Amino acid sequence: MRGRIRAGAMGLGFAGLMVLALVTPAAGGNGPGRMAAGDVAADCEDASMNTPPSGTGDVKLTTDVVDGATVAPGDDIRLRLTWDRTKWSGPQLDRVLDCVRLKGGLDPNLSAEEQPADNDGLFEYKLHVPDDIRPGCDICAQGFVAGEGAGGGLLLERSQRHCFMSGPPTPPATRLPAPPVTAPPATTPTTEAPRAPAEVPSQVAGITTSRPATPPPAAPVAPAPTAELPRTGADSSRAGTAGGGLALALGGFAVMGGAGRRKRRPTED
Repeated sequence: MRGRIRAGAMGLGFAGLMVLALVTPAAGGNGPGRMAAGDVAADCEDASMNTPPSGTGDVKLTTDVVDGATVAPGDDIRLRLTWDRTKWSGPQLDRVLDCVRLKGGLDPNLSAEEQPADNDGLFEYKLHVPDDIRPGCDICAQGFVAGEGAGGGLLLERSQRHCFMSGPPTPPATRLPAPPVTAPPATTPTTEAPRAPAEVPSQVAGITTSRPATPPPAAPVAPAPTAELPRTGADSSRAGTAGGGLALALGGFAVMGGAGRRKRRPTED
């Protein structure tokens, strides 16, 4: 009997220790106004349930893809979560979350978390669209910031939601085949045809036309002097005959004069 009582007392003691361990925070753990650490899925679910549905605008989520755009499998979407640092006290926050839901259900593999997080007002995350996602699936992202508020107590704020729609895969770029390399055809030397005279533009009624160039006029050539030919005919024969008669007459007179001078030579005494 005593053994049974002793065994029951030991069982109650162990149960009490277990309950005490569960309800007592560990040393250096979460104090008042702080959230318990957990995995991304649990933290996103807790933030979604405990955050007021309408935020104050102190937390904003922006993306490099237009809200409602169609994205292809394998695309990367950059999420940028910003907040007003003065709304939270201290240099650190409990956690910063980027929670992603695929077709309405939370997808922890696409979500991201940083805890504890620096209260620097910025958290960036690259959301990779699954390579095997089917077209027509909605992808929604929303940011959460949790920490001790400036006025004391836990402050949990959410951002607006950004959603996208998955589309068909991006077709691979098609390349046209390179044209075959062919050698240029062999050419045989040909005699160059005479070139046509250059055309000189001329203006006719304000319109410039082209006409064949005309060579400059050749300089006039003076006729060569002709040699004077001897005169022939009746006049020339008469002149020759008269000249001959005159010569004969003069010769006769000279002979006669000479004969007379010889006769008058004085005689010697």
